[in-house]
Amino acid sequence: MTPLEREQRGILALLKGRGLASRDPYLERISNSPRLEILREIAVRWRMYQVEAQCRYTSRLLKRQQRFEQVVGQHFISNATSPFLETFTLDFLRALGADADVLVRELASSELAILIAHEGKQEAVEIHWDRNPDLVFSALEIHGPVPLPSAGEHFILRVGSEIRGLVECVRESATAAPQ
Repeated sequence: MTPLEREQRGILALLKGRGLASRDPYLERISNSPRLEILREIAVRWRMYQVEAQCRYTSRLLKRQQRFEQVVGQHFISNATSPFLETFTLDFLRALGADADVLVRELASSELAILIAHEGKQEAVEIHWDRNPDLVFSALEIHGPVPLPSAGEHFILRVGSEIRGLVECVRESATAAPQ
């Protein structure tokens, strides 16, 4: 690794709040700079802007839950993030596929599948919803109330480049729901 690479990796580690891996005098000096926190804030804000632009519905849901800034910031700090917008967006949505909130998982997985299908890069995938996804997307679009889970039924959202319009949804009774 060249000295420039080592310095760049050190600066990135400081931006992500990971501390110093080496005893570099320059990195030690900037690690105590008040400007470092400003740069970290700018980096996270830029990622938030990117997520809002690419993940419209997931962003809106996270904002309603007052988790948007925390989730994006944590993802930026905790993960190796790509400088490429599309890659960062897909990685962010994949990570939300493990979120504790069922609706966030369903929505992020759906938005991820739609982005990939839009590029024509995937066979159909199924995302199981506990409520009508069309009503969720509509509610987030108009800033209306998000519907509660549907008692007695679930929904299967199929997303794929070979599906006309990329998306189709099937409603099933809860007795047919997968366990």
